Order: sequence, then structure tokens, then C-alpha cells
Amino acid sequence: MPDATNSANPAHLRAPTLTQRGGEADNQSMLRQFFNTLEVRSLLIPAPAPGSPEAAALDKARALIARRDQPGAQWSDAYECEQVLARLAPEADLRPELLKSLEALKLLDAPLAARFEQEYARIDGASFDAAGARGLLARILGDLRWESAQRYFVRRLAIIYARRLVLAFGVAMAAALTLVTIEVYWENWRGGEARFSGFAMAVCAGFLGASFSMLTRQRDFAVTAKLETMRTFTGYPMILLRIGVGVGAAAILYFLFEAGLIAGQVFPDLNGIGFASVGAPQEAANAAALATLNRLAPLLNEAQAQIDAGKAQAALALLDEGRALLAAQPDRALGRFVPNADLSKLVVWCFVAGFSEQFVPTLLARVETDNGAGKKAD
Repeated sequence: MPDATNSANPAHLRAPTLTQRGGEADNQSMLRQFFNTLEVRSLLIPAPAPGSPEAAALDKARALIARRDQPGAQWSDAYECEQVLARLAPEADLRPELLKSLEALKLLDAPLAARFEQEYARIDGASFDAAGARGLLARILGDLRWESAQRYFVRRLAIIYARRLVLAFGVAMAAALTLVTIEVYWENWRGGEARFSGFAMAVCAGFLGASFSMLTRQRDFAVTAKLETMRTFTGYPMILLRIGVGVGAAAILYFLFEAGLIAGQVFPDLNGIGFASVGAPQEAANAAALATLNRLAPLLNEAQAQIDAGKAQAALALLDEGRALLAAQPDRALGRFVPNADLSKLVVWCFVAGFSEQFVPTLLARVETDNGAGKKAD
């Protein structure tokens, strides 16, 4: 990537293609408007002496402007024309053009604009250096266009980055929900190994935490990052590296819980992790069951009496009535798709471990310090 000091050369500017700027028709219109502005500037330049370098430069600028009507017109042509015209700008236009360009550059790169302001202060001294001002204007415009192009490509990379982060977060959510669904509803899956599923839940929680962390920081990162940094972090290797850190941190935290190195009321007991049933209050359920039993007992007694009397049809009718009564009895268990308190604590802590890159390293340093103090005391 060319740095700011070389960006005055239009060859270093790589403007977005027309299709990348939101539609060929809109971009052609914007490009023509920019060329029209440059044409007006070229008309305000006094005619230079024939055969002079200034005359050759003005002819080149007009030739670049003439390309606006050609199918292959590019933004790089317009930027090159702007650079040439800056070297030919009338002295009366130099100060306002410099000040306007410096204000625009401040919005993109304030430190660079400050350095140019210092140069402008030296030029705009007791005697105005018109030649130096033209060179400064060309350099400022070059850096301004380069910074604008970088910001454009950073925004496009930010969109790609956001899509990949959403994909990673969706995969993490799908993995966690699939694991929970299998654990709750597929009885053969557990087979006495339900405790190991806690490790899988911890890993999924770390995956979720890492991807959620990247999602929350994506906006600020896209605003402040440079183009090369954005290119690096947008790639899948860096995304997978960050997710791997979160998953690894969650796994380490799980084994810290298992080893008993971290314990307390706010931390999970891995011997108790699992899924709890959600049901109605116990007193209400007992009252409903007792009422149903009081209504069902007479029906069963009457049905037995009808059977003893040889009245099978009447007995069947009574049994059907009892069956309907049982069917109308509400099921106290509303569902089993609910983690219990210990599993919830495990998921929360492993999510935090994945979200914060410094959480587990800080925790390990604390464990190491505590163990070292214990050994010295012995």
C-alpha cells in the first residue's frame, strides 16, 4: 500500500469501480459532475505561453476531461486531472482551495492535516509563495483522495467482516441449541455420560462469547481501523483465531471448575449440572390431582358394579367417562428444556471467558498466586 507521502501521484490512487459504488448509472453521473467541476476550473486558468510546460499540462488536463464521454472513464482519470489543475491554479484561488482541502482532510486524518497546516503557515507568510502553495495543494488533494479511497474500502470490508461474524455467531447458536435439544429429548444420547455434555456446553458458550464479543466491537473497529488492518482481520484465519481463543478459554475454565481450583456460591457445581422441569406450583398440582381422584373413584366403583351385574355396555360408558376425566387433567410438567442453576452458571461463566480475552489469563494468574502463597505458608 502506498503511504501518504507518495499519494500525490495519481497512479497510487485506486478508486472503486463503478459497480462497487452502488450502481453504474449513479456512479457515471457522479463522475460526470466531478469532471464538469474540473472543466470549470480549467476555464478559469489564464492561457499560458504556447510551448511552455504549463501549456502542456493544461492540454493534458483537457484531454483527461474529454474522457468523461468515453465508456472507459475512470475516477483515477478525474483525480489525475485534479492534480494537474492544482499545479496550474490561479494565485487568487490558492488560499480558499487550500483551506477547504485542509478542512476536508481533518475529517479523515487530523494528524496529517495538522502537518500540512504547519507547511501552509510557512508558505502564507510575509510574502505568499504561490509555487509552493500549488505544490502543497496538489499533495493535500492527493492525500485527501487516498484517505477517502481507503475509507471506502474499509467500509466495504467492514460489511464483509460483519457478515462473517454473523455467520460465526449463527453457527455457535445452532451448535448450542442442537446440543441442548439432543441432551433433553434424545434419551439414548446420554447413556450415563451426561456430565461430559457439560464440557460440550462450556465449549459452545465460549464460542458464543467470542463471536458476540467480535460483533459488539465490529462497529468501532471498522471506524478506526486502517485498510491493511481491516484486510487482515476480515480474513477467516483471524476470525477463527479469535473464536479459538474463546473456545480454549472456556475449556480451561471448565477444567478449573472440575479440579475444584475455583469454587464458591456463584460458581457451578459440575456434579449437579443438568436440565430441570418447569411445572405448576406443587400445592395447586396436588389440589387438582385430589379433585380428579375424588371424581374418578365413584366412576370406577360404579363401573365395577356394572361389570358384576353383566352390563358391559354401561361399564364401558363409565370407563370412557373416567378416561375423559383423566385426559382433561392438566400435565404438571410444562417442559424440560430448561437448564438448572448449576448448568446456567457454567454457561454464563464460560460465555464471559469467551467474551473477554483477559478473563481466563487473569484467573490463571490468580490461581497461581494463591497456590504459591499456600506453598510458602506450608
